[in-house]
Order: sequence, then structure tokens, then C-alpha cells
Amino acid sequence: MAVAKTVGEDKYKAAKMALYAKIHDEKTKFATGDELIRFGLSQAGISQEEFNRLKGTPEVKQLLAKWDQGIAIAKIQGIPALVVNGKYLINTKSIRSMPMLDEMILELSKK
Repeated sequence: MAVAKTVGEDKYKAAKMALYAKIHDEKTKFATGDELIRFGLSQAGISQEEFNRLKGTPEVKQLLAKWDQGIAIAKIQGIPALVVNGKYLINTKSIRSMPMLDEMILELSKK
């Protein structure tokens, strides 16, 4: 995903949406990490050669480090993870309705 993001936002979005649909909507389980990568690359229109060339670049490494830091700070453990103002992680299992979620986000955004 980081390679796709550095190549272009359109490539990143194509891979992200295709992976989301495959994993969450179709309930597909990839047998290996390589299978997942190949699928994402095909959806983004990025060749294996381009991926291999870019995956070790400083730009990709920096983006991965930034994402890792964000996950650690937010303590994200699953999807969806909703973080308000960069400091409040909403436990989505406790949400019973969209109005309840709206109220919670509004309340937390004022803190």
C-alpha cells in the first residue's frame, strides 16, 4: 500500500478499495502475504518490477514508519477504527445507532 501511495493517490485508492471489498465484503482470505501483495498490485496497476524497485526507497520507508507510529499512538486493533481529534479512539462495539455515534463524535470533538 505504501508503494501505491507514493506512486499516486489514484493507485492507492484503487488498491485500498479492492482489498477492502475482497477481504470484508467477499470474505476472502489470502493464503499468503505474497498473494495479497500480487492482488493489490494488480488492482493498482503496478508491476512487480516497479514494486521491487520502489519498496526500499526512503519515501516508502518514511511512509511506513509514519503509519506504524499512527497505529501505535491510536492503539488501532481493527476496522473500523474511529479516532477523534487524534486522541480519542471510539470503541465501535459499544455503538448502537448512527445518532449515538454522531453524538459521541460531537461530544469528543469539543474536548
